[in-house]
Amino acid sequence: MDPLQNPPAIYGEVVAGRAAHVRKQLMIMSEDIKERTFDMAELLYEAKHEGYLRQWGYASVGDYGEVELGIKYRKAQYLTRIVEVMKAVNFERKDYEPVGVTKLREITRLEPSGTWFNGETLEPLSDHIKRLVKESPALTTSKIAEEVNKLLGMTGKDSTVIRSYATTQDAWDKVIKPGMEIIRRKYGDAGRDDEGRAKDIPDGKCIEMAFAEVIADPNNDMPADLVVEADTEAITQGDIPMEEPTI
Repeated sequence: MDPLQNPPAIYGEVVAGRAAHVRKQLMIMSEDIKERTFDMAELLYEAKHEGYLRQWGYASVGDYGEVELGIKYRKAQYLTRIVEVMKAVNFERKDYEPVGVTKLREITRLEPSGTWFNGETLEPLSDHIKRLVKESPALTTSKIAEEVNKLLGMTGKDSTVIRSYATTQDAWDKVIKPGMEIIRRKYGDAGRDDEGRAKDIPDGKCIEMAFAEVIADPNNDMPADLVVEADTEAITQGDIPMEEPTI
């Protein structure tokens, strides 16, 4: 039989063989992810974009990474995201690998197809992604995060703050954690990620919403010197956007 008469079957066999090879390599790499992080990132990207995940019975790269490779859902996502963004700005691995995963995770919060208004003109975010990668050796992760937040419009009252509080294990298990789950059930999810999976309302947003309800309750006396600028009614009715940056 002339092999040219049946090219789809041959092509299918090649793809199936490649998919099996990639899956095997990912399993091997998962045993030593620290040394093979960028190798894994490239293969996760291939598995997602070539459709291997569906062949393996997974709906998303996060699900696959969590179940089969034993890595966190978000880690599988952001490793794949790094390669996606770097390819979108035409950077090769040798251009971005020295930057390291932590800084790249911050930089790739930016959308390559997006724009930033600098006050006079619109600038492509792809240019800023490339700039940050090139300048990263001289920048701390915090400085990169600050720059990314500026490009995302997350400055001033919209900037992100990090607060740390101590509590007992008993209080966390019996009060705080169950309370956050009540907030999540009450107000639903925080939209969908890029793989279509429902996103939980982040812990910080749960705390904000819980205190917004306290402030909005007319039975609670407000301190005379406390000025509340938040739209508590919108928050408690679920009209405030739930998405928060990954820092």
